[in-house]
Amino acid sequence: MPVVHLLPGFTLDRACYSKLNLPEEQFRFTDFIPVEGNETLPEYALRMAEAMKFKSGDIVGGHSLGGMLALEIARQRHASKVLLLSSCTHRRFVHQPFRTSMRLARLTPVGAMRSFFIHLPVFLRGKGLYDLDSEQFIREIVERFPTELFQTLPGLVVRWKGCEPAAPCAAMHAENDWLIRPPSHLPGLKLLPGSHHIIMVSQPEAVRNFLMEQAN
Repeated sequence: MPVVHLLPGFTLDRACYSKLNLPEEQFRFTDFIPVEGNETLPEYALRMAEAMKFKSGDIVGGHSLGGMLALEIARQRHASKVLLLSSCTHRRFVHQPFRTSMRLARLTPVGAMRSFFIHLPVFLRGKGLYDLDSEQFIREIVERFPTELFQTLPGLVVRWKGCEPAAPCAAMHAENDWLIRPPSHLPGLKLLPGSHHIIMVSQPEAVRNFLMEQAN
C-alpha cells in the first residue's frame, strides 16, 4: 500500500485528523514549517515535501491550504494520487471577503488575527455548524498555531497562480462551504451536504471512508 501524506489547513495542525482514526502504518501527518523570505507557494510546497520525507509514488493530500500544497507537491514530486479536502486549484475559489483578508494579513496585528480565528468556531457553533465539543477541539488547535504563520502563510495563497492536478485526483467538499467554493470542474469531486469547511471534524465518518477508499 502506498504511504498517504496529509497536510492540515491554515491555523490547524496534524491533530485536525485525529478524529478520523486512520491507520498509522499507512497515513502520515505533517505540520507547517516556517515560511522563508519571499518564497512562493510552489517553493514552500517543495520544502514541505522534503520535511515530510515524501517519495515518488506516495499519495499526498490536504485540507484547504494543505490541499493547495498537495497539488504542488504532486506536480513537482510525482505523486501517484492527490486528495483534496475542502480545497481548490486556484485562489479564485476562495470567497472574496477572505481573499481580501489574506492580502491584508501582513498588515494585521498577529494578536487580532489569532483572536479572530480562536473565536470563529464560537460564531460557527452559533450558526449550527459545530457542537460544543467540536468548537473546543478546533479552538485548542488554533491556540497553539505558530504566531508567525498567521501573517506569512496567507501571502503564499495571494501570489499563487493555481495548479491543476498532475496526478489522479479525488476531492471532497461541503456543497455550500463558507470559505472555499467547491472546485466543480474536478471529475473526482464528492459533495457533502451543508456549509462546513473543516469537514474532518464536522463529518468525520464520511471523510474517513473517503480517505480509506482512495488510499487502497
